[in-house]
Amino acid sequence: PNNWIFVCIKNADSYAAMYTWGNGQDQDGWRGITPASGWASSPTATQKSAAVCKYGNIVRLRGVITGTLNVSTSVHVLTIPAAYRPDNSSNFCAALTTGGNIGWANVTNTGALQVHFKTPYTSGTTTLELSAISYSLN
Repeated sequence: PNNWIFVCIKNADSYAAMYTWGNGQDQDGWRGITPASGWASSPTATQKSAAVCKYGNIVRLRGVITGTLNVSTSVHVLTIPAAYRPDNSSNFCAALTTGGNIGWANVTNTGALQVHFKTPYTSGTTTLELSAISYSLN
């Protein structure tokens, strides 16, 4: 009938979009991301474990990861799965706890998520909030 509204359907195939909305946009459910060596997902009362999802061509990250640093100005923290990687590298503001040091995150087209620091940060623990990272796929 003409008055039906299609909201969404769920797809059980783990390699395809999990939902297709009435507007034709596909949406994944959140899929966990394993942080690189030296980093760990650090869920809190208000944040979930590190994960990625896609709605149409928009990719979003969520979660909090924590690592112990012994680097100068940059470090690899996780690798984004192939289906969620941007065509071009992009920089993002990053919520970092590094003892007052200023930092930003970079996502490369190979899926590497890296954290960069304005001044060398040679030791200590830092926490990275992932929810500020989202980008469009072409």
